[in-house]
Amino acid sequence: MGAFDLEAPEYRLRVVSRTFHGRDVFAPAAAHLALGVDAARLGPPIADPVRLVWPEVREVTGSVAGAVVHTDRFGNLITSIHARSVEPLDSRLTIRVGGREVPLVGTYGDLQPGRPGALVGSGGRLEIAVREGSAEALLRARRGTPVVVSRTSSMPVRPRRRR
Repeated sequence: MGAFDLEAPEYRLRVVSRTFHGRDVFAPAAAHLALGVDAARLGPPIADPVRLVWPEVREVTGSVAGAVVHTDRFGNLITSIHARSVEPLDSRLTIRVGGREVPLVGTYGDLQPGRPGALVGSGGRLEIAVREGSAEALLRARRGTPVVVSRTSSMPVRPRRRR
């Protein structure tokens, strides 16, 4: 489809705030596109759109490595790791965020207050959260912080005997 500068006033709200373009510009444009309006009617094409680099997810036997790509307004860390990359590893997972291990849970409510954990969020990506807190603050993580998901060994580690 390409990229277009959303200039046409008839495809946005009458009053456009300086800070809420998602509601005032993007949502109306998306609704018009969904109704079949030709994208070229929204405004002139952009010849050189800025493309952001998305951190690559590296898959190695038994593990997936990615990074934090976004922190939401609650302090949850959204990662580059998609749910489909985690599912093959089964439920015996070790998840490390910047070197700190967190458990995999099903929902935010499965976490104890103030404790961190990982879950698959509504966007289909692995998220790191702290119930009633901020994962960003607790884990001192930000965009680019490494996240590694690996299969937990099924064999227990036995302590060495002292001689």
